[in-house]
Amino acid sequence: GAGAGAGEDEDEVVTEAVVSHVDMPTAMLETCIRVARSSMKERSIEKDVATLVKKTLDEELTGTWHVVVGESFGCSVTHETK
Repeated sequence: GAGAGAGEDEDEVVTEAVVSHVDMPTAMLETCIRVARSSMKERSIEKDVATLVKKTLDEELTGTWHVVVGESFGCSVTHETK
């Protein structure tokens, strides 16, 4: 693709991360985006991508992560801040 470096697959589609709402520090968001991109390169099944993202974030960042990957889903999530 455009801007592909040496050794990168020419068929690879690079998309920009779209973040609608975020309630976390910028460094944490950047880690999440990096992990998501890496996981999508390693796995092709959405369930496997979500599992890898969760495992990696649980290891790299604090707390417990809930990860949803897919094009069509619904969810309702609430949380309390300290």
